[in-house]
Amino acid sequence: MMMAPPSSDFFDWPHLPPIMTQGDLDACLLHAARFGVTDVHISSFLPIKARLHSRLHTASPRRLGFSEVEALLACVLGEQAPSTLGKGDDADGDYSILVGDVRHRFRVNATRIGVNDQPGVHITFRVHPSVPPRLADLGLPPKLQEKLLSLRRGLILITGAVGSGKTTLLAAYLRHVLEDPDRHETVVEFASPTEFVFDDIRSANSAIYQSQVGRDIPSWERAVRNGLRRGPTIVVTQETRDRAEMDATLASAKTAALTLTTLHTTGVPETVGRIVNLFPDDRKRTAYADVISSLQLIVSQTLLPATDGTRVAAREWLALDVNLKTALLDLSPNKTTNTLRTFVATSGQAFKQDVDDLLRQGKITPETHQTFLTSYGA
Repeated sequence: MMMAPPSSDFFDWPHLPPIMTQGDLDACLLHAARFGVTDVHISSFLPIKARLHSRLHTASPRRLGFSEVEALLACVLGEQAPSTLGKGDDADGDYSILVGDVRHRFRVNATRIGVNDQPGVHITFRVHPSVPPRLADLGLPPKLQEKLLSLRRGLILITGAVGSGKTTLLAAYLRHVLEDPDRHETVVEFASPTEFVFDDIRSANSAIYQSQVGRDIPSWERAVRNGLRRGPTIVVTQETRDRAEMDATLASAKTAALTLTTLHTTGVPETVGRIVNLFPDDRKRTAYADVISSLQLIVSQTLLPATDGTRVAAREWLALDVNLKTALLDLSPNKTTNTLRTFVATSGQAFKQDVDDLLRQGKITPETHQTFLTSYGA
């Protein structure tokens, strides 16, 4: 079964004049947001590209010039951005477009590239929905959703590769908490950068306070120390990438607050080892004990091409009870992967079970099913 192509309107991109201006860029990005595009790529000497449901489409009839892209870069990330790239650094930031009462937001990265031996610039715009989705719309298995919503303390990890939807899942969880009249939560979130905002979500009895590290507060260490002084019941540290961020996350998880973060791993069994390896040898055992003691739930996610032309999430998950934690604490930190793999199969849900279900439901093709199982060694 072939995936359905995008509607014909998707290919009707705004007119691109001889020199692309900021207004033309805004029109392009708004068109992308309208159709659910996840990434827009603006590059010197290349046409504009847009990714929709894992497929890359050409979005301009011509290639863009070097000075044209550098001018756009300065408009988006500031006048200093071209010189930042010229020094060999990349540049990150946010970009937003206000249309009426709706603010469309984009996460931006800019990097120097070479095209046909010429220096160029590649700007990636990651499109963020204006409103976080509802948790009920993400198709979580009922047992997983029940466990996720029942937790009130400890550490929840949502993991996956770039573009796997882990930040979207986390945002949907937070939206559910805010809208639930039975929850009375003080949510403190730290991110770099902030991806989803909740300004248009009508909160029942909970509140969320979002700060961007590097803009609103100088460091992750300061962020968590600051956050814990504010009486949170939920602390969110977005996208833990290094030891400083993991130190901050674990410090929060050891308090009374429920702590959630995202992490780049491709499955539950590899997650604990990935965290421990962020630390030097003399801290590995202590970090391992902190992780296992705090950890309540790991959810790993990936997105697969769906038969309707969109993408569908496949998930693997494991909730850690006292017995599982005791067994893991008796192990050396470098011996956990195989044990966790066994625990996922017996006490949680493995990717194979989920993709088998997706195939039976007709949501993915046999080819997608087999390709996934082969790539994951399932």
